[in-house]
Amino acid sequence: MPSIVYEMNRHGMILTGREAGDNVYPALKAAMEKVDENGTLVLSFAGVKMINTSFGDSCIGQILVDLREGRFGNRKLAVRDVGNAALAAALATIAEIAAAPLPLAPA
Repeated sequence: MPSIVYEMNRHGMILTGREAGDNVYPALKAAMEKVDENGTLVLSFAGVKMINTSFGDSCIGQILVDLREGRFGNRKLAVRDVGNAALAAALATIAEIAAAPLPLAPA
């Protein structure tokens, strides 16, 4: 598939904690592996109120590092449905920690 939308709200409305993020990473990795070679995994944050950097770094940040290091070929990661400024700021921090871009995809 050229792009796959992964609904982050399946993990809750408030996403916190490194251990919880560690548990989500395998699902994100599996979703990324289903994306076509030049496609994009789009993380939808519809219904998600908050994410902290511990959770995000251990799952989204790890996917970003995997991408940066070429583990997923030419696949990309993007986000959409970012509903508030605090969520947007947390995602920006996660991308900064991973030293990788995390663009906003069209809804």
